[in-house]
Amino acid sequence: MYTETTDLSKSGASRSEALALAIAQWQKAPTKNGSAEVLRLIDPLVRQNLRKYGLHSDPQMSNFAKLYALRVLKRYNPKFSAVQTFLNSELQRLQRVSSSQVRTIPMSERGYLEMSSIEQSESGLKESLGRDPTQDELAEEVGLSHKRIVQLRRQYKPQIYMSATEGATRETEDPSDEFDFKESVWTDAVYSGLDPVNKKIFEWTTEYRGAPKLPKNEIAKRLHLSPAAITQRAQKIADVWQEQPSA
Repeated sequence: MYTETTDLSKSGASRSEALALAIAQWQKAPTKNGSAEVLRLIDPLVRQNLRKYGLHSDPQMSNFAKLYALRVLKRYNPKFSAVQTFLNSELQRLQRVSSSQVRTIPMSERGYLEMSSIEQSESGLKESLGRDPTQDELAEEVGLSHKRIVQLRRQYKPQIYMSATEGATRETEDPSDEFDFKESVWTDAVYSGLDPVNKKIFEWTTEYRGAPKLPKNEIAKRLHLSPAAITQRAQKIADVWQEQPSA
């Protein structure tokens, strides 16, 4: 009996060590394969928490929980707690999320990995560039088409995810509405001629290529500009766009 218990303990310790190592490697150099390995190793722990909170029967909740766990592990620090303790604490947030909030088009394992890759690449680019990356920069870094990124973001519904799990608040100010357009060859041409800052204003004002639509004050805050400067820049972009040649 003693030998069997010891073997099981060693097995558990080995799994913990493997998970800790996989997370450390993934945090240092996030890749799709690294994400897949971390997802594989945390799956039993995620399922355990889902059962604990009576959420295990909903496959969409399971999908949501896996991606949420992967997201919070970006800030895991082994100096402060064991990974199991950290995840158990973070996954308590699942109690506040209803199934209806995360019921989207089913996302495959490939979808989890691609969405994780998008988030990791976006975070890495933001750190290296000192600003939010443009949709072009993100697509190039992650190796996915704009269409695929838009599709994943619509499936994932990040605005629900953030508000449900992290208590994010949304401003009541109406988003800037300088633009009223449909994506077209001309729109792409106008966008490609902008500098990175104006590209972000364009994206956040129009939801271009799947970017979230943000209030003017939030755009100003993220770009370290005044709301008046955002208005001026947006108007100049709109003026250029309105010069579209007639067919």
